[in-house]
Amino acid sequence: MKYGLCGCRDWTTMSGAFSSLKYKNVKHCSTHPKFLHSNSTSHRWAFGAIAELIDNAIDPDVNASQFCIDLKEFNNEPCLVLMDNGCGLNPERLHKMLSFGHSKKQMTPGDRSIGKHGNGFKSGTMRLGKDVLVLTKCAVSMTTGFLSQTFLAAVGAEDILIPLVTWDLHRMSPKHADIEESLQAICTYSIFPDEASILAQLDAIPGTGTVSLTKAV
Repeated sequence: MKYGLCGCRDWTTMSGAFSSLKYKNVKHCSTHPKFLHSNSTSHRWAFGAIAELIDNAIDPDVNASQFCIDLKEFNNEPCLVLMDNGCGLNPERLHKMLSFGHSKKQMTPGDRSIGKHGNGFKSGTMRLGKDVLVLTKCAVSMTTGFLSQTFLAAVGAEDILIPLVTWDLHRMSPKHADIEESLQAICTYSIFPDEASILAQLDAIPGTGTVSLTKAV
């Protein structure tokens, strides 16, 4: 990377820099996108990655009584679908799940949980595919979050950008810059091309719960 006279980054020499700047308001964490792949290699086998995702879904905090795994096609794209009927996630909890350095789990003697570091969802989904879209509905809101190596590579991001859009239960969403940029990113790089398609999937969640769609490689 080249720097200007004052030590600032010379954006004109960076591949994809202007695309990345287009999403400057999107939530992010200060971790390089390449870490998503290297982190996923902690799973030698795909079944180990799936075990991490199941562990997340049956966590007592999720409060789910049903859990389902399926393989479906959305717009001709095969996706691994994981669904639970738990309490769902608010925007803050979803952001923490998709970023790094957040875990409130307290381990007790004899606890064999494999999700104690708050890293299982990221490592598991990125072992199974390059992109995951999470759709979740809780008692007061509906939210979608996108963790995507495809998106990050396309925009030349140097931090992990996490597009996140939330609506109330009446389908209303705040008109903030981060929301608008996030929706644009999700509709451009995910399997759903527009807001109506995303809302249709959220509406299909009965009561509360969470669905994750990992685009198969």
